[in-house]
Amino acid sequence: MPGWCSDLKYAAALGTSVWHVWRPSAARILALRKALAGRPVWVAASTHPGETRAACAWDSFEGEELPIGGVHASLRKEWPRLLTILAPRQPCRGPEVAAALADQLGLRAVLWSGGSGGGGGGGGGEADGGGAAAQGKLHKGAGQGGQEQQQEGRQQGQQQQGLQQQQQQQQQQQQQQQQQQQQQGQRAFPDLEGADVLVLDVAADLPLMYCVSEIAFIGNSLLEGCGGHNLAEAAVAGCAVVVGEHAGHFGQMAEELNQRT
Repeated sequence: MPGWCSDLKYAAALGTSVWHVWRPSAARILALRKALAGRPVWVAASTHPGETRAACAWDSFEGEELPIGGVHASLRKEWPRLLTILAPRQPCRGPEVAAALADQLGLRAVLWSGGSGGGGGGGGGEADGGGAAAQGKLHKGAGQGGQEQQQEGRQQGQQQQGLQQQQQQQQQQQQQQQQQQQQQGQRAFPDLEGADVLVLDVAADLPLMYCVSEIAFIGNSLLEGCGGHNLAEAAVAGCAVVVGEHAGHFGQMAEELNQRT
């Protein structure tokens, strides 16, 4: 799947003036493919209220000839392991969408963010007081000279203790940075075993979903007067793009993409 666009017109449609288009790291793509375990996948992206319900049951959405809702219900008869990745246009609706799919349609819907939490192995140990104790060995001097030595010893002990704390903080920061870098490539994904729908509630990860899918439906195109959404990101990722009949001027873009293939 390409990570670039060979036509500046479509690169501009993506909001960039260069041909390169951001794509997830190869490690993340591979990790998600392993988590999917060979399941057939399709993406329904940028869905709006109404389309979300239609995405899973043919009869739950009236007034559409080919509601995307029948796709999951009908295709899983032939592909029982089918996984639908549903990405609402407003990611904050993710929990609401997942609950509706489960309560109203009896589907097992999993939130994408459910697998991204946790990882932080807060292994940064508490500061060790042994160093300070070791510094507490002060020479017992006689009279005023002994007191001055004690003061100097305390100051040195405090300075060294402060340095130790700084070193520990730096080590903890380095560990956190390493963990974050590892999580980008090896982040724990939600358990997809038995899931019917994966609800994407993290907008930044939509390109990752395109990279593991061959088909992408772009929402806001089923209802009259909607106007569609940009197709370029899914097309650049190598997906076959599907839109409804109310995609607005993006319908023309779909026709031009078909002419180029």
